[in-house]
Amino acid sequence: MENLVAGIEKVNGVINSFAWGPVMLLLLVGTGIYLSIKTGFIQATRFGFIMRNTVGTLFKKQAKGDHGNNLSPFQAVSTALAGTVGTGNIAGVTGALFAGGPGAVFWMWVSAFFGMCTKYAEIALAVKYRVKDENGVNHGGPMYYIEKGLGSKWKWLAMTFAILGGVASFGIGNIAQSTEVASALGNLFGLSRPVAGVLLAVRSRPIWYLSCRFSTFWPAFSS
Repeated sequence: MENLVAGIEKVNGVINSFAWGPVMLLLLVGTGIYLSIKTGFIQATRFGFIMRNTVGTLFKKQAKGDHGNNLSPFQAVSTALAGTVGTGNIAGVTGALFAGGPGAVFWMWVSAFFGMCTKYAEIALAVKYRVKDENGVNHGGPMYYIEKGLGSKWKWLAMTFAILGGVASFGIGNIAQSTEVASALGNLFGLSRPVAGVLLAVRSRPIWYLSCRFSTFWPAFSS
């Protein structure tokens, strides 16, 4: 088991050295800077419009959509925040402060400012290229706008994103939370990690979870 963990950590270290290396950081922030210039710094110039149509909608009555498909702007932004802010953000910020000191906060603000425009572009493309199924429910995301925006010859990239997104959903969500739960149970009740893992796996109904994940990404393959 120790050798397996060591091997995984070694592979993870190689991947992280690229994913969080200078090239990737330059691409991420550079893309945000490019999109900000092209859109006239929409995250700043349209800030009032954004607030009026998100927080401001709390004071307006919204028409209910069919099949629960249409959300108010505030509901949409709340859903986006719920899916974005989590263990990774909290642990990431803590790790950045520990490794880089208080100055890391400034660079996080800078990257977040330009990252707003990158997120805007992603959402705009997802809305533009989303599709509606026979039940009237919308489906969208990178796998859709890659294929429909870049053309069918890029379908392989859309499929790759869908597969990796499904795999990553376990690591970026379940593994982090289950590790913390197992640690808490061990410290409080002396419960071993394997036992805690089995209890969590049974409680989470993995077959149902896998079917939901598969159904989420399947439309990208069936088009």
